[in-house]
Amino acid sequence: MSKTETKFLDAIGSIMGTPAGQEAAMYGPIRDLFCDVLGYPKPKVHIDIAGEAGRPDVTCRAPSGLTGAKGNDIDIDWIVVEAKDEHGAFSNETKREVIFSEKSKYITPDTAWFVMVEPNAIIARPTMADYSISANDLIFKTDGSQSLGDFITLFSRMKFDQAGVPERLKSFRDGDVSLIATDKLICDDSASKRIKNKTKLARRHFYTALRTTTQALQESTLAALKELAPEIKAIRQEVADFEETYGPSVFDPYTLRVSASPAS
Repeated sequence: MSKTETKFLDAIGSIMGTPAGQEAAMYGPIRDLFCDVLGYPKPKVHIDIAGEAGRPDVTCRAPSGLTGAKGNDIDIDWIVVEAKDEHGAFSNETKREVIFSEKSKYITPDTAWFVMVEPNAIIARPTMADYSISANDLIFKTDGSQSLGDFITLFSRMKFDQAGVPERLKSFRDGDVSLIATDKLICDDSASKRIKNKTKLARRHFYTALRTTTQALQESTLAALKELAPEIKAIRQEVADFEETYGPSVFDPYTLRVSASPAS
């Protein structure tokens, strides 16, 4: 038995054997599955800490492709996990939707997966796809009927080597048109709970994206101005020297020229 399989079986066994009322005991084994099986570096997997949209039980971070004002790489909440020690909390589809409606607040516009873990099953829901279709939920049963190979195959799109915005952009540029989608921001009162959840989340993402995009543009503009500051200062000095010789000048933004009309 390989080291990975041993760690996998240990983690699954711990999740299955979680006693009632000890939900927090699931967090460590869940983290181990992401790190030891799906390849996430341990510093990228956080247990019960406040993220951009709240405090999920477990959060897997991935590259955003952006850098901060100090040149540091910015990570995003790529996968958020909700765990329940109650048997059937998520394998029962009705209960799943009720809990998802409450806990979807953890999902940001950058989050690709919402994972739900109970003793009986691990269920991954893609949040960047039409999850109004039940078949899009990936369900792994922990009762021993599915193996490590089944786990890796089922959750292959969640592996760290495919995580993050740069990887998504690469897939899009390689022709993956499934990343092109539209979202409805309203739905009928008669719609199913799943459709209402989807619409509610899409509406929140729309307003969050507007806010974060505006913030990113402001930060990028400020960073560009700071980078150009020495060059701008030099140009201003050249204009000042020019005016000392030729008098007041006029700047033409179309031809990028400074001109003057000396009296003599």
